[in-house]
Amino acid sequence: MDSPSTPFASSATVNPCPTTESTSSALSPSSGPAIPHGPKRPRRTITRPWQHPLRRPAGILLDSLPLFQLDVYDHATVLVRRSTRGWSSSLVNPYQVAEVLSGVPLSTGLCGPDTLATGRIQGQPYVVTLIRPQAVTIHIRQGEVFTVQFQPPALVWGGLGNAYRLAALHERDIGPDGWPSRADIPTYHAPFGNVFHDTSICWGTGTRPQPATTTGMHAAFTVFLTGSSFNANESRGRSHAFPANILLRYHTLRPDQPYPCDDLVADGRMLDWMLSGGPWRNA
Repeated sequence: MDSPSTPFASSATVNPCPTTESTSSALSPSSGPAIPHGPKRPRRTITRPWQHPLRRPAGILLDSLPLFQLDVYDHATVLVRRSTRGWSSSLVNPYQVAEVLSGVPLSTGLCGPDTLATGRIQGQPYVVTLIRPQAVTIHIRQGEVFTVQFQPPALVWGGLGNAYRLAALHERDIGPDGWPSRADIPTYHAPFGNVFHDTSICWGTGTRPQPATTTGMHAAFTVFLTGSSFNANESRGRSHAFPANILLRYHTLRPDQPYPCDDLVADGRMLDWMLSGGPWRNA
């Protein structure tokens, strides 16, 4: 029997290129075994975390999202704040943040006429005052107690709370008005016993002054002079002429004569170290 002469039937028989549909049917399970394609890869989703409210530690503890939080790094403080679009970050001044969080007013109150500097460290105020050259009377204990009078050089007297510091200035660095000429002038070991090399005070069992305030620095210095007797503790390295004991220098001094500043021993620091609160920053 002759084959059908229908053109459609003839084309279906001799067409070597299957259509798209025929290709799909060749890959279907009904036409033969499936061709392996390997494990299915998980779908990756790229997120933008700064546009989504994250569950941060405070939110986990309180079961709610914070309005803002502070991220403190070695060299920066970042304020992370919630907004209608998510979270935004910005650098902030840590000292201003401390002022706001502590609720302490910026005003220092009345400052004495000899106040050299004021500031705050970890929320606590510190004060640095100039003690001008003037005759002082102190008690020395060397076997027995006796009194000496002399005129020390200009002194830098600072305090934060009950932590007081003391250093001396050379007369050549004092201007005609009795004020330090610059902030980068060197400081010297105070010519007293009972003062450590780092400028801190050895109070022993003597009376201690009240916490430092802008108006109470001179009263605190009076307590330093009269609250206890001075002894040979921490008396070395305060004088070129008497390196072993500064107390021996007092016998050569008079209350009406300036202190011989060339006999002072430099402590390797600058006045700005005290003015900027250096003694208390790493205490």
